[in-house]
Amino acid sequence: MKAKILFSSVLIILLFSYSCEKDEFKPVTFQKNRFENKNVRFFQIDGEVFDVDKISIAKKAYEDDFSMLSSSFKFALDSNIIKYNETNFSIEFTSFSKALFHYDNGKVEEYIVSRHNNEIYFIKDSIVSTWIFDAYYNKIFCKFRPNVIKTESKPNTTSPTTYFKPTIFAYEINGEIQIPVLSYFTTYNSNRLTTTPNYVTYRNRASSREQNSINDDFLSSITQGQFPREEIIFRESRIVFSKI
Repeated sequence: MKAKILFSSVLIILLFSYSCEKDEFKPVTFQKNRFENKNVRFFQIDGEVFDVDKISIAKKAYEDDFSMLSSSFKFALDSNIIKYNETNFSIEFTSFSKALFHYDNGKVEEYIVSRHNNEIYFIKDSIVSTWIFDAYYNKIFCKFRPNVIKTESKPNTTSPTTYFKPTIFAYEINGEIQIPVLSYFTTYNSNRLTTTPNYVTYRNRASSREQNSINDDFLSSITQGQFPREEIIFRESRIVFSKI
């Protein structure tokens, strides 16, 4: 009997605490305040390169290589900067787990909110698919991952299809919401599970315009010489929102 009374008391306390927590929430809105365009950084086997001339030469080499792929578009490290800098919207937290993005054109998008320490994941409650998941979200180079539902191989295809929920990644720092914007060019080892010469000398080039943050583990693998021919040149900027 005492056990039942104790259990009931604990349950009532938990329900009361949960109810109070929900009642304490007040909707809050963050408005875009500024766009912070960070410095270009360059990493090779011996560590980060700080020589401005070397960074400039490497950046131009990548941009020239990618521009050769298209006669109608000149690729640049900061091709995404203008788009993100000119985009204005606000973030309204309507509950502990929901947020609305309000855009200047009147469009409103709803997201599920998931928090991990100072990281915030804004997750769309819809599923999309792609067969070039690795190329778009670059598991090696980027820190954040979208909410992956499943990956499956289909007949007569060379790449598996990945199903995921579109996700916007952000940081909460000093009372502000900061959405990272990553631009980069990189040369990387095509098979990071082995260090045999055949794989290390086989290189690919990739570029990303995705909103994300750089993967510190990838930078460490370069500077520690785990894969000697890898390098990356990138700029990680931030869209900063302040509470209104």
